[in-house]
Amino acid sequence: LRSNSKDGKVLPTIIGMGVEVVGNVTSSSDFQIDGSVDGQVVAKRLVITETGHVNGEIIADVLEVWGRVNGRIKAKTVFIRDGAEVLADILHGEIEISREARLEGSLSVMQEARDRKRSGSVRTYELLSQNT
Repeated sequence: LRSNSKDGKVLPTIIGMGVEVVGNVTSSSDFQIDGSVDGQVVAKRLVITETGHVNGEIIADVLEVWGRVNGRIKAKTVFIRDGAEVLADILHGEIEISREARLEGSLSVMQEARDRKRSGSVRTYELLSQNT
């Protein structure tokens, strides 16, 4: 699914607010969900907006969630933003979870990310507890 604007730029594919898709969706470009998808979503870059909902499996290079996800996620980079509600098992390379997000499920690091960490090509940070 690709859309081209008049100036030749590739526009994201959008499932609009109020639109419900039942079945699998695949996009080789940027993809935005304002409505809902019940099924598998495969995309290079996927944004689920505040009104968006996915019930099923997500496979993406980059995933940004502002809305709701219920299912499984496999993505190289995951951003779970303020207000997001994610009930999913997540296999990721990198993940960022905002304080105001809700997350229930398991987190697992992809093997390639583990290998980069072992080789020293990825910086790791440890959370230090403060005694107040």
